Amino acid sequence: MSNLIPTILQNYTTGEVLMLAYSNSEAIELTNETGLVHFFSRSRDKIWLKGETSGNTMRLIESRQDCDQDTLLYKVIPSGPACHTGTSSCFNPDEEQINLKTFDYLTRFENYLSEIIDKRQEGSYTVKLYKGSKGKLIRKIIEEAGEVAESFIENDGRLSKEIADLFYHLSVLMLRDGLSFDRVYQELDNRRKA
Repeated sequence: MSNLIPTILQNYTTGEVLMLAYSNSEAIELTNETGLVHFFSRSRDKIWLKGETSGNTMRLIESRQDCDQDTLLYKVIPSGPACHTGTSSCFNPDEEQINLKTFDYLTRFENYLSEIIDKRQEGSYTVKLYKGSKGKLIRKIIEEAGEVAESFIENDGRLSKEIADLFYHLSVLMLRDGLSFDRVYQELDNRRKA
């Protein structure tokens, strides 16, 4: 058992840490051959396919070693919950963990817009909205909200695009008003806890 390597599973899509288990060379080889995560069970003293009983397999997307090459990180797409208790992760059975990938994306998007505004990129639609009249920005937000509603009613397959347009324009308004995504997230989190 001294050749066991701690193996961390992370959801490739969300970034959520799912579980920790142990691999040996045979488990690693099977994982690479099949594309499905295998481990070595210390309690049963044998190789096992993650999800062989529950059906909640983990499809390997990417594999990394740490700097000392004594720990593995598997980035996976789960077919179901990672934890035997039925939760998505063994580290948050109460499901209070925030989706860090989503929050990280929002922060990166906010930084991206801020950079465009700070550099005052010539001809940029974002800069024009940011520097233009409040009335024009508000009218655009109302227009985009109307398009979201229309798309929802008509079920035309454009809803995600229309929501993205509305989100973009609301983001410019937030930056113009000095309101960060973090503050909005905190407000949403407060409502969730209430």
